[in-house]
Amino acid sequence: MPVVKDKKPRKKPKGKLKFSLSEFLPKDTVYFYSFPAGEDSKFYNHVTSWEEELVAARPLICAGDKIKVITFSSTLKRETWRLFTEKINAKTVDRDQIISLPEKITAGVKNSKRNKLVKIALSTFNHQGHLLMT
Repeated sequence: MPVVKDKKPRKKPKGKLKFSLSEFLPKDTVYFYSFPAGEDSKFYNHVTSWEEELVAARPLICAGDKIKVITFSSTLKRETWRLFTEKINAKTVDRDQIISLPEKITAGVKNSKRNKLVKIALSTFNHQGHLLMT
């Protein structure tokens, strides 16, 4: 299959996204783009913890302004945040739209222990039926 290349260089993002998750999800949705990790979950997701954390960070640049995003605390560390905002020049959601998982859930915590800590953290958030986990 041939690869189609853009003839014009892509412009850097400015302002509000034309399309975002906020266009498709109900207002006040609390969105967690993640899933159980490791073989013990009985959900085939054979990725490392750091990969899961990177995947969960994706909505930070496409959520829009009407939903909240749950992400791992590593995403909010200065060096990681700078990758989004300075290196790839992504327009991120406002910080008040971000719900961070506890700092004790790190890439070093794996398998059933990690899944258990994530479930406990999710159950403590006041999302009142608005949680969407994909």
